[in-house]
Amino acid sequence: MNFDHARGPVVGLVRLSVPILDVDRAARFLNHPRIHFPDYEREAGPGDDITLQFVVNESGSVDPGSVRILQGEYRDFARAALSGLADAKFAPAQVAGCEVPQLVQVQFRFRVSQF
Repeated sequence: MNFDHARGPVVGLVRLSVPILDVDRAARFLNHPRIHFPDYEREAGPGDDITLQFVVNESGSVDPGSVRILQGEYRDFARAALSGLADAKFAPAQVAGCEVPQLVQVQFRFRVSQF
């Protein structure tokens, strides 16, 4: 693009080709983490939804530096979800038979049952 002969504001556009690999098997829980509902929060309200995002590496472990809280209102519920995630075990994602890291999002729902 010749920017010397352009009239008005000009923005150069770039076209990139990025290969995307199909995941043969997504990362999945081998054991669901034990999440403890904070006792004193049972009386505070109906609960919370905590959404965590993290990378499950090639060995099936959570990369601790990748963990992000995407959604959540109460700190104590977020702490409980993070604590449970630390004990979780995963089968890693696979591409063409090879274990690969994968970005995962999980939502933990904390609810008080009303009987």
